[in-house]
Order: sequence, then C-alpha cells, then structure tokens
Amino acid sequence: MRHSPSKPDEYALTLTSLHVYPERLEMITEDRQVAIHQRVFNRDHNELGKPLPYDMVKTRIADYLHEKVRRKAITQYIHTLISQAKIDKLV
Repeated sequence: MRHSPSKPDEYALTLTSLHVYPERLEMITEDRQVAIHQRVFNRDHNELGKPLPYDMVKTRIADYLHEKVRRKAITQYIHTLISQAKIDKLV
C-alpha cells in the first residue's frame, strides 16, 4: 500500500476516499476529513484551473468509481468472513 504524504500517519493503513471539487481536494477517512488541498494548476500558484470537459475525463471517472466499488466489496467480504470465523485459540 502506498502511503500518501498528505495523509496523517495515524490513517496510513485505513481506506481513504478522495473528494474532488473544482477548488479543492479532500481526503476522507472513517467519515472524517483528514487532509484538504487547494487546487492550483498554474506555475505561479495564484490562479485556479478550469474544469475539464466531461468527455475528456469520463473514462478516468468510470475507472475510479469501478475501483472504489471493487474495494468496498472486498472489504465487506473480508468483514463477513471475519464475523463468521470461529477462532478456538491464538498461538
């Protein structure tokens, strides 16, 4: 797992969502905002960027959403396995 330098260390091993807004990016972990960054696109960092046309980003958005759903399903499956597991003894 790659650790994001923007994410506080105590959240390094937790699932994180990236919320993307025209003016900022927010990292959400355990229903808490753990990092926020202003979106700046030019080299002098004084001017906000312009939104891209949907046709230009729709494949990337679809890939992101597909991966998010896949990870959520895997997490739920693992939690189901754990809740049904019978552990007699820890070694």
